[in-house]
Formats: sequence, C-alpha cells, structure tokens
Amino acid sequence: VARGLSFNLGPLTVGQGVAIARAQQTMARSALLPTVGADLAAVRQQLNLQASGLSSLSSPLPGFRFPSIVGPFTVVDLRARLSQAVVDVTSWQNLKAAREGVTAAERTAEDARDLVVLAVGGTYLQVVAAEGIADKQANAFRQLVSDYKVQRGRILARDLTTVLAFSRRGPGELVYARRYPRGPLYS
Repeated sequence: VARGLSFNLGPLTVGQGVAIARAQQTMARSALLPTVGADLAAVRQQLNLQASGLSSLSSPLPGFRFPSIVGPFTVVDLRARLSQAVVDVTSWQNLKAAREGVTAAERTAEDARDLVVLAVGGTYLQVVAAEGIADKQANAFRQLVSDYKVQRGRILARDLTTVLAFSRRGPGELVYARRYPRGPLYS
C-alpha cells in the first residue's frame, strides 16, 4: 500500500491542488491587510535665474549680487502611503470561500489517497491472496449454498419434451438441488 501511495500520480497531483488552494487563501487574506506604498524621486538641477526672469533682483546687502546661475543642487522627494479599508465585505467573502476551497482540496486529497489504498488492497486480494481464499473449505461451502438458493429452470432435450435436468426444493441450506432424471450422462 505504501508503494502504491508513493508511485501513484493521483494523490501526488491532488497534493499540488491543496498547495494551490492554500496559496489562494493567503492571497485572499492579504487583501484584508493594509496597503503600504512608497515613492522616491531624486533630481539634480541647475537653474539660470536670468532665463527664469529673476535677473532684476537687488540684494539688500551692499556689495552682494545674486548669481545668474544657481546650482547644481539635488532635490530628493520621499513619499509614503498607508491605506486600509474599514469594511470590505467582498474580501471577507473571498477569504471565506478560499478557506472552504482549502477544506475541499484537502478532502479531495484524502479521497484520492483512500482510492489508491482501496485499489491496491483490492488488487492484492484478487491477485495474490485469491488462490488462498478460494481454497478455504468454508468459502467453497458458502459458494455452494449461494448456488443452491437460486431456483433454476428445466433443461429440455431437442424434442422439447424430455426433461434432462430440473431444480427441486429441499430442506436445509441447500434449498434448490439440481436433479438429473436421466443420470450422470446429462449432468
């Protein structure tokens, strides 16, 4: 049975179905968690103040003049976002469905395993142990009793009037015994 379970592809492939169902459950659960996002941008710049129209700036300090070109300088922009749905009925229903999917996949895997065990055990009984079972005297008597519980019809010769065999009701477990009025030649 252990060899049948290790080498049969049925339980192995169904086991993959269980892993897929568990992954789907994890995905459904993740939809209920908060969403975190972040952006990072960095820009290196140099500005020409005259081109921007700022050439006429006067300095409040005597002897100081604003330069016409400012830079190079770097601007870094880092933004983070966190969002969480307060009530998301669809995601909860998806999670519940995913949990049921895992349960169904696990039960399917158990059924596949049981089917292999049944097939291997049945094959063993039919092939390996069949001769020993059939040779037991109790089983032979049981088969005989089973045969004698059925009332069988008459067997007629070619002329359709001569009876070669018939069943007669008798006492005990052998209810319908077969009789051959013309002797063992026709039995």
